[in-house]
Amino acid sequence: MNRRGMGEIILTLLLAALAVAAVSFMAFTIYETLIVSANIQESPVYNCLNLQTTYETLAITDVCYNLDSEEVELEVKRSSLDDVAIDSLRVAFYSDVPESVWGCSDSCSDCSVPEKGKIKTYYISDDDASSFKKAELYFEECELDEREIRVC
Repeated sequence: MNRRGMGEIILTLLLAALAVAAVSFMAFTIYETLIVSANIQESPVYNCLNLQTTYETLAITDVCYNLDSEEVELEVKRSSLDDVAIDSLRVAFYSDVPESVWGCSDSCSDCSVPEKGKIKTYYISDDDASSFKKAELYFEECELDEREIRVC
């Protein structure tokens, strides 16, 4: 047997395997960057639609006005399925007066976004809280849910 010919075949197979591995790595990296970890600010329409339909990332499970404490009690649930890095949320309250906006982020010391699969209740004080009629939940500029506010 010709050992020199055998070495060339092995070298060719190793180079082919290396090329396949490199292409697979590039495809995986591009998929992770563009599809799975897409930043909502880079493509708001696409990602907002996914957040609203596919993931149902954040949702209002209950919202009411407590007559005793004079606060709005807002209960928010986070999906256990989403892969989106959510570090803030915003709620717009609507009534006969101009809207009032309340925000929460992980950078605040007294407020944080619910962990995946968890429900969190927020107690919101506002001078106009008794007149609020509707709450809309947002992440970035994407409206995720809205509910009418009832009396607790």
